[in-house]
Amino acid sequence: MHSVFNNLLSNAVKYSPNGGNIVLGAQQEANNVTMWVKDDGIGIPQDLLDKIFDRFYRVDNTDSRTTSGTGLGLSLAKEIVSAQGGSIWIESTLGKGSTVYITLPAAETD
Repeated sequence: MHSVFNNLLSNAVKYSPNGGNIVLGAQQEANNVTMWVKDDGIGIPQDLLDKIFDRFYRVDNTDSRTTSGTGLGLSLAKEIVSAQGGSIWIESTLGKGSTVYITLPAAETD
């Protein structure tokens, strides 16, 4: 999971303006834990959200063309989260930022 959060935080920094806000959060719900990384960056168009986890996919707009990347990070994050029995999704508003959510099964306690 370290590499998942490393990628999410790297993306949040990369696509946010200098001095922008990045918020991390977590909440336990019944048998799950939901974590999120929220930024006030460039955002992702709604019609592209279903493609964002595809291998090598990068949003192609003026703001993202100047930012380096391979388009593998979110794809790998999804694979890792899925292997742990979880899910990952993004909510985004173009020009206002994105929030990436991860839900994982909560660890059982004695």
